[in-house]
Amino acid sequence: MDSAQRLGSPLPSSEDAVLALSFSPDGRTLQVAGEHVPLRTYAVDPDRIVAIVCRRAGGGLTHDQWETYLPELPYQHVC
Repeated sequence: MDSAQRLGSPLPSSEDAVLALSFSPDGRTLQVAGEHVPLRTYAVDPDRIVAIVCRRAGGGLTHDQWETYLPELPYQHVC
C-alpha cells in the first residue's frame, strides 16, 4: 500500500480532448477516444473494479490504514 504504484491507466486528462465515449451494451466497459491517445477500454462494472483493485493492491486496507486514510468512515472489509 505504501508503494504509490499506479493500479491502472488513467482516463485522458483534461488537457487531452475526449472525442468519443461509448458504453458496451452490457454496461460493463467504457471505450474512450482521446485527441492524442489511442482508443482505451475501461472496466466500469463496480464489482469487477473492486476485484481488480484488491488483487493489484494485495488486499484491502488494514484497520490502522483505514483510520489513517478514512478516519471519518466506519471500517469496511472490502477485499
